[in-house]
Amino acid sequence: MKKIGLLAMTLVLALGALGIGYAKWSDTVTITGTVATGSVVVGIRDVSDNGADNDPGPTPFHADPRVVPHDPGELFYFVNAFDKDVAYTNSINGDRKCICNDAQYYASVHEDFHNVYPFYAVNQDLRLVNCGTVPIKIDSWLITNIKGNAAILDCIQWQWTINGIFQFGTLADLVAALDHYQLEPCQELQIFFAPIFLECTPQGANLSFDIVVTGAQWNEVDSATNNQ
Repeated sequence: MKKIGLLAMTLVLALGALGIGYAKWSDTVTITGTVATGSVVVGIRDVSDNGADNDPGPTPFHADPRVVPHDPGELFYFVNAFDKDVAYTNSINGDRKCICNDAQYYASVHEDFHNVYPFYAVNQDLRLVNCGTVPIKIDSWLITNIKGNAAILDCIQWQWTINGIFQFGTLADLVAALDHYQLEPCQELQIFFAPIFLECTPQGANLSFDIVVTGAQWNEVDSATNNQ
C-alpha cells in the first residue's frame, strides 16, 4: 500500500512538472517594428538648344531628301547637307517633377516637329535622373500625346548614343540598351537621342509627341557595365 502511495505521488509530481514545461513552451512574445519603403521617381530633361518657337533652330543634322543612305546608321557621318534647312524642331520640358544636384527634371519632354521632310534629323541631349531613394533601372520609353500626322512615326529611325556607344533601332531596342544601366539616387544618365525621318516621310509634314520615361527598383546590374 505504501508503494502504491509513493507511485501515485510520483505521478502527481511528474504531471505537475509537465504542466510547468507546457506553460513555459506556450508563452507568447510580442515584437513590434517599423518598415520604411523607398521611392521610385524618374525625371527627364532636354538640355538641347533647338531654337526659339517658330524659328528654325540650329538642329545639328540636316539632309537633302535626294540623299538616300543605304545604311541609316551612317546618316550622321555622310549626310550633312544644309541646303534644305526648311524644317525645325521645338523641344519643351513638361511639368517640373523633381530636383537633384540643383538641377530641375520634368515629367516629360514635348517634341514638336514642323515642316519635316525625308532624311531630316535632329540630335537631342536628354538627361535621365533617379530622383528617388532606391537604385532603379529604366523599364519603359513611351511616346504619348501624339498630334499631327501620327503615321509619320512609322517612318522614323530612332538613334541614340549612351556612354559613347552608338546604336539605332526601335524604342524597345532603346529600353533594352538602358537595361545595362543602374541609376543610384540623384545619378544622371546622358542620352543623345535622334529621331531621323526616313524616305517614307511626307514632304512638309508636322508631328508632335511627348516622351515619358518610367523606372523600377533594381539593384542587380553588373557593375562592369554600370554607368558610374
